[in-house]
Amino acid sequence: MIHHTKLLQISITRFFVIGPIPETIGNCIELKFLNLCNNKLEGACRIHHTKLLQISITRFFVIGPIPKTLGNCIELTELRLSRNKLEGACRIRLHLGLDFL
Repeated sequence: MIHHTKLLQISITRFFVIGPIPETIGNCIELKFLNLCNNKLEGACRIHHTKLLQISITRFFVIGPIPKTLGNCIELTELRLSRNKLEGACRIRLHLGLDFL
């Protein structure tokens, strides 16, 4: 469970964590970098932070729709969603600062 709302970076990669995605990630309003690669977390990832610069959720075994809230991440420079079973449109506003998609 994440209680620190001022976290700037969360990196939980290659821990092979199994279970639900902590809903409290949504409380980290200052979050800039989110990396949850190589885990078996499940459920919705509540991404509604406009300050996020990088999101990496690869090899995550996520099944379902791409979160509509990605569109709120207007400062995003990197988005990695490969090796998942996501479906639907990725509705994000592309801007000139996006380095990797």
